[in-house]
Amino acid sequence: MDSYPLLYCDAISYDKDLRHGLQTPFSEALSRMRVGGMWHVDPTHNTFITTGNGGAESTIAEVTLFYNSGKDKYRIEKKLAPGQQLWLDLGHIIRDQVPDSDGHTLPPDTMTGSYELRDLDHATVGQLYEGKLVIDKTYGHAAYGCGFCCQMDIPYFVPDPFGGPPGYDFGETIDSTDSCGGVVVDVTGSGYGWASSNTAVATLPSRTLHTVAVGSATGSANVRLQHGRPSPNGNCPTVVFGPTQGVNVHQFDVAYSDYIPVDHINGPSFCYYQGNSKDLLYMGDANRGTYRATEDITIDPDIQQSSGFFPGTGQTRNYGAYSPKNGSTLSSLDEDGIANDCYLWNASGQAPTTGIAYDVSYPYPHQGQVHFDGSASNPLESSWAAIQWDMRTVVDATNPSAPTAIVNYNHTCYPSHQIKVNGQVVYLYTPPSNDLAYITACLVLNGNNKIIGQQTTPTQVPPY
Repeated sequence: MDSYPLLYCDAISYDKDLRHGLQTPFSEALSRMRVGGMWHVDPTHNTFITTGNGGAESTIAEVTLFYNSGKDKYRIEKKLAPGQQLWLDLGHIIRDQVPDSDGHTLPPDTMTGSYELRDLDHATVGQLYEGKLVIDKTYGHAAYGCGFCCQMDIPYFVPDPFGGPPGYDFGETIDSTDSCGGVVVDVTGSGYGWASSNTAVATLPSRTLHTVAVGSATGSANVRLQHGRPSPNGNCPTVVFGPTQGVNVHQFDVAYSDYIPVDHINGPSFCYYQGNSKDLLYMGDANRGTYRATEDITIDPDIQQSSGFFPGTGQTRNYGAYSPKNGSTLSSLDEDGIANDCYLWNASGQAPTTGIAYDVSYPYPHQGQVHFDGSASNPLESSWAAIQWDMRTVVDATNPSAPTAIVNYNHTCYPSHQIKVNGQVVYLYTPPSNDLAYITACLVLNGNNKIIGQQTTPTQVPPY
């Protein structure tokens, strides 16, 4: 009798007339999953399928028979101790209508199909070996068929890169794709050797990533998987992979403010000092770092969270006769502390924040939109002359090393309006005039004097 190897998994031997033959495994191999060829059960054929636990610990084996062109399945699940086997006599299962683990039976007229073996307790490196024997009753052939070892593709972190704010704990996920069917498998539980390249930015002592401070790092881990086609000696080879993940710790502070861009302006009201009428001066915000109204919030588009919303209004101060005392700018010389005397400092007030609102949305991955909306009036003048704004700022962190921001704006033409992201000015409007006639036209007739538009070029902003 002549013999030869086939596909590195069988040894086949026939008599010289090719009437009687036998196939037997050339070697055994352990795997997490195998897909087998055709099985046959008819008046002249029967098939035996077996699997066994070749590992050192118990595991749950699953054998699935596919039939009806793969549309239906018959599933057997059994816990196997080390060295224990599971045998399936398909002729007996069909003929005697033996129910599977789900209570289903194979139709009596079923004659052929395919099969799959799976180690349910070991997702990455399995403990099961397999065998299949097809008996030809007419000629006495016993044909052994080997299942194909299903490899796991190169694993990867999800997401990659990761972005988030400082002080955040994130449960890592490592996925791989099963080559037999393309199913994505979570292999995180098989990860080991977790590490971070920069522990000052983020730590990764286990599968939990902890962000520490703004900056960049690389997370890594090791995962052992069965990868690649079986080798010539029949083994299902295992490979240790080292997937990595970019880690970008950042946050975006989005701030709106409106402010008077000069030292002082003439208001619409007047007062009397020693019988003489004096126009009231209002302190501006130039070189003082103050504002008429402001909104501020911190967002992170990657994890879609926001925090720390702050609405605020600045103090309003007006001045009467002999201000500015130094002849050019309001200073400490104008602060006499005597209210409503129309001499130097005259009165103060602060607008409420009840007219200030906001909302945050995340229209796309890695993008956050901050909507600031509000109005504020001079508390020492008529509420009809209100500063108004409706500002939408979109922060895009798709490129974590070069995030950008863009603004849709709608506001009154006085005073100045500004948007900053992480301290970077991304929108600035400065009014062309600060005289009373222009201010009145902007604030009293604001419906006809709104500044409305959308930026066409994104501005790069710092990632922290």
